[in-house]
Amino acid sequence: MLEAVLLLLRSLEKGKKKAIGVQYGTARKVRATLTVLWEASPESLADIVLSTGSRRGRYVGTRNPAESRWYEHFNKGVRARMGDIVSQDRAYTIEVLHALIKSYEKDWERSGYDIALNTICSC
Repeated sequence: MLEAVLLLLRSLEKGKKKAIGVQYGTARKVRATLTVLWEASPESLADIVLSTGSRRGRYVGTRNPAESRWYEHFNKGVRARMGDIVSQDRAYTIEVLHALIKSYEKDWERSGYDIALNTICSC
């Protein structure tokens, strides 16, 4: 829980570009710092390491609070709240859809009806 509080406090600090707060990419560095501190602590000696000879390497079972399932779910919520994960929650209006189709048709005609698929986007 301490890790979550520290991340939230860091996210509320004033950022360089925005007066609102720092971006998620800056605030998430708290987790990396806490993980380094965990690895340097005597408590990390209780971690279990399973090594294999395969390509995947090794698996580490850790009790690090910043690597817990609870923190992963919390972190996903923070990313959404801070705008790092953006999902479209509304459909295009019919006017916008018609404008996009007209734009695509003009591009299609200008290219001589031979347009690469990767050039078609709504951005």
